[in-house]
Amino acid sequence: MLKVKRTQIPLTPAYAMTAHSSQGKTLPAVLLDLQVDKSVDPTIGTVVATRVRSREDVLILRPFPMFLFHRGPASDGPDLLLKKLRGETIDWAALREARRPCAKCCRCQQIKQLDTYEQKQWELARANKSAICRMCKDGRVPKRRRQLEAESLERYQYFGCNTNKIAEAFPRAQLAQKNAETLRRCLKCVQVHRAEMECCRCKDTKAQLDFEPEMVTMPACGVVCRACQEEVRQQKNKQWCGFFSCRTCGKVFSNAIIAVDKDRVQRCLNCSSRDTRKKGELTCRNKRCKRKWVEERSHGDEKRQRYCPDCRKA
Repeated sequence: MLKVKRTQIPLTPAYAMTAHSSQGKTLPAVLLDLQVDKSVDPTIGTVVATRVRSREDVLILRPFPMFLFHRGPASDGPDLLLKKLRGETIDWAALREARRPCAKCCRCQQIKQLDTYEQKQWELARANKSAICRMCKDGRVPKRRRQLEAESLERYQYFGCNTNKIAEAFPRAQLAQKNAETLRRCLKCVQVHRAEMECCRCKDTKAQLDFEPEMVTMPACGVVCRACQEEVRQQKNKQWCGFFSCRTCGKVFSNAIIAVDKDRVQRCLNCSSRDTRKKGELTCRNKRCKRKWVEERSHGDEKRQRYCPDCRKA
């Protein structure tokens, strides 16, 4: 004889539904769970909270983050629908660029969307540097990222092209500068409108090739040409009046765009908002090297090394 023993827990159906399923319904009472992450559309909170006739019929299950109701307009959908019904011309290519910014791969020379780049490579493209897509780097078709970073969900408006774009479409220096609400420019706009730039040191207007690639993304008050950077580097540190060298990228900038962190390290606006420094990472003090290396130090060691192992041997 085969004996079977089973322990069963009695369950009661909860009769729950999602916010999408509740659209258009009028319910006698609602028990809400608004504990969601930042990838959820802000309209979800409004939809589920308005399924009853009175607020006395709503019971919130647990505390929830207030960002769900503090993120401004949900989307541009209603405005676009009205424009379409009125027969107005809509630039669909600009709208796609606003939500999925693009950049050119330096290997295949094709313009690809944000999803086809790794985060590190996209940061290079965001700073107007050469970036490699996942297909050219790994040799495989990339999978579409389901969601962007939390900061990318916030949209910023650039008044020149009059388009609301996500944060990934802007250089970090444009978002971190003073009075960014009126002065910020997206990556595409600074690349097009800055064919010629004025150096803040020599006051000469030069072509874009006479500047470092990241200078295109900087505010106009901190742009320094290549020739002036070499002249400043040849001077003594005490003579660097009004200029500084970024500890991350090693470029020379004007003090108008300096950012000093809690460790009193001077960085440019692009590098200060993207701190990629590792634990124990050091930067070579040799102005021609600027190499980064990681060196662990035990307790009681002498002063940290100012130069990398290669420069020490030389």
